Amino acid sequence: MYKSLMEKDNLLGQVVGVSLSVSRHLIASIGADQYIRIWSYANKQHKQISSLCFKTDLNAVAFHPASHQLAVGTNEGIRFFFVVETEPLLCAEISGKQCMSLEYSNSGHFLAAGFSNQVFIIDPNTFRIQFILGPHRSAVTRLLWTCLLYTSD
Repeated sequence: MYKSLMEKDNLLGQVVGVSLSVSRHLIASIGADQYIRIWSYANKQHKQISSLCFKTDLNAVAFHPASHQLAVGTNEGIRFFFVVETEPLLCAEISGKQCMSLEYSNSGHFLAAGFSNQVFIIDPNTFRIQFILGPHRSAVTRLLWTCLLYTSD
């Protein structure tokens, strides 16, 4: 049996994206209503602990594997937040292009961001673009990091 996280009148429009922080028992959701909401699901209970309204459409959301940072892709770029006890604190922005997808690497040392038909690889500690992959034939809509094992002869 499941229990809804959101009250009936708490969300206007569709849920656009969701990211899970397992180590801190948090869920971040973004909606068509231009809100990001952070929920706690600790101790078999759930409650909304913060919400933040944007003045632009939200397209993607990703928690850093260590759960201290949250990246949000918007029509204007990426916004990075430190996630503290109450409200997420804006710490950096990369402006200029519409960001449609986000994914931290498994260890969290890189963030991949889909901007149109290119993928930007970003250092989440310095917020600097390390390199750009592409162009691809069409828009990048989904990103996934995998672990590759190499052997030497």
